[in-house]
Amino acid sequence: MTVMNIPKKIFLVALLLTSISTTLHAQTKYRIGLQISPNIAYMPLDDVNSSNAFNVGFGLTFARYFDERYSVQSGIDALALGSTIQSGSEQISFSASYIQIPLTLKMKTIDFGQWTLFARVGGSLGVKYIETVELSDPDISNLGENDPIVDPFLLSFLGSIGAEYDLGIESSLVLSLDFNRSLLNQLNPRHFDVLSNQQPRLTWFTFNIGIIF
Repeated sequence: MTVMNIPKKIFLVALLLTSISTTLHAQTKYRIGLQISPNIAYMPLDDVNSSNAFNVGFGLTFARYFDERYSVQSGIDALALGSTIQSGSEQISFSASYIQIPLTLKMKTIDFGQWTLFARVGGSLGVKYIETVELSDPDISNLGENDPIVDPFLLSFLGSIGAEYDLGIESSLVLSLDFNRSLLNQLNPRHFDVLSNQQPRLTWFTFNIGIIF
């Protein structure tokens, strides 16, 4: 090996390492976004009527892309949910607001022009910061007047389908429809005779519209 070949080999190795580093950086891209999220919530129960409630939330999204098609998405949302439950003359109307952190795996399809379809699956954890409850009669609950009625935590399954529209300059319009199902009882059946032998868990559909960049 001649002395003249050594700098050339060092240059080629450095070029290779730079290329690998650039590729890895491109494949670990981070994106953030803003969204507004109206939802319709209800509480499916056996032999007890439950009405729908409409609310609007908003939030920030954060995504880490492993490649162009797969990413882990999280964020922080302000979420409001509620429902009205009625059995005979007994009625419970409630709404609760949460700070929620979702965690999902996002999978994109191939591009259709400027559109890209995707699906997400995962879960979310919310912490309640305010509740509003109205009872047709205080005696239908064995809780005290100042006792919280709605569970302080919201643990839910999340499944979603949606689409992204490329706006250029590393930004996209995002539309999605989420299905959410709470995994914990939001009302404790032991405190309400009307909810005995029930699982008072919320189901809600969320339509998200936002922008990521």
